Amino acid sequence: TNIMLVDNKFFYISLPRCGSTSFHYSCIMHGLNVKSLNADSNFINSKVDFTNVETSDIMNFIDHGHDPLIELQKKFGYTLPIIAVNRNKYERFYSLYKHLIFDLNRVGLTDLSYKFSNFTLDELFFFTKNDLISKDMRVRKISKYLFDNQYKTNNLKFELFDYVVNILDILLTPISYWTNNDPNIIWFEIYELHKLNEWVTTIIGRPFKIESLNSSKHIKCNIEFNEDFIKKYDSIYDYYDIQKKDKSLI
Repeated sequence: TNIMLVDNKFFYISLPRCGSTSFHYSCIMHGLNVKSLNADSNFINSKVDFTNVETSDIMNFIDHGHDPLIELQKKFGYTLPIIAVNRNKYERFYSLYKHLIFDLNRVGLTDLSYKFSNFTLDELFFFTKNDLISKDMRVRKISKYLFDNQYKTNNLKFELFDYVVNILDILLTPISYWTNNDPNIIWFEIYELHKLNEWVTTIIGRPFKIESLNSSKHIKCNIEFNEDFIKKYDSIYDYYDIQKKDKSLI
């Protein structure tokens, strides 16, 4: 899993569906030294020649994930700048849900992918705000949900069960878990990534540009992005989202 220390110059928070895979890949392609909490992840990526990998296949090769900022600071210190990409919270969750459908299909869980793509709002939001307080509580809720719905015995092989729990946990996790509401985060809007490119270029002293990788826009699902979706999201996530950060938009 990766929150990243980049070239020993700054931290990058890998927020799901905020261009984090694209940023990680771009760092590798620009020859930047990327460190994360997971040494295995660093080793796996170091063994891949990404110059010979089609961008459409990056998801199958790059070892990339998400961890809270506070854990990275404990390991690498508290003095470096911190950057992250901001995205509308409803768009981000909806995109992450569609990416989950894509990911289930990608690893061969086509039946499960089909089930998730046909969820109703109530089926998608099968959890309450109290289920999200900690990772342990989220994992317990997700595991119980999968067992109660017999997903483990319905073509969900044992070796993939933990994988499904993990990607569902990423979906459920509030943004504040990753950021710790740190007021020092420098935020860049997802639709203005040229500003992030300029910032990184200045910090590393040579040109940097984020490569566009993947999108979930083509993924079909039963749930519409509308007012009902927003209300349902708010009923659970307002508890975590309402404490706004002081944004330092560059």
